[in-house]
Amino acid sequence: MAGISLQRQTLIPQQPSKQMEIVNDHHPFLYKLVGSIGFSPHPQRWPEFLEWIQTKDLDTLDAQVEGLVTSVWYKRSNKKSMWTQLFLRFCDERGLYTLYANLPEKKTLAAHWREKGEPSGEGRAGISRWRRQ
Repeated sequence: MAGISLQRQTLIPQQPSKQMEIVNDHHPFLYKLVGSIGFSPHPQRWPEFLEWIQTKDLDTLDAQVEGLVTSVWYKRSNKKSMWTQLFLRFCDERGLYTLYANLPEKKTLAAHWREKGEPSGEGRAGISRWRRQ
């Protein structure tokens, strides 16, 4: 297990992406896509991820994961700022998944309202800071 996400997961990340309700009597489930909102990595996986990052040249690393729309987003972004795609690649190489709650009535444990002032792009905490830890 890669970790636990508090967000509600509805994105089907394969191309083309779409939104879909997970129907399973509201049981928690494992999913390949990491949830960046309220994400709590497994205490063993995060240090392993940081060690993995240390071995990579982020200027040349191809962190795409075949079939995931997030790979398209990664290609268009500042690759060093999209930690989620790097973590997806790390997890894909190890067969790891994120655990999600599946609450009734579309409830969630954590939400992002994307309000004005949210840091993005270069304002985000980048991988270079993690590499120094």
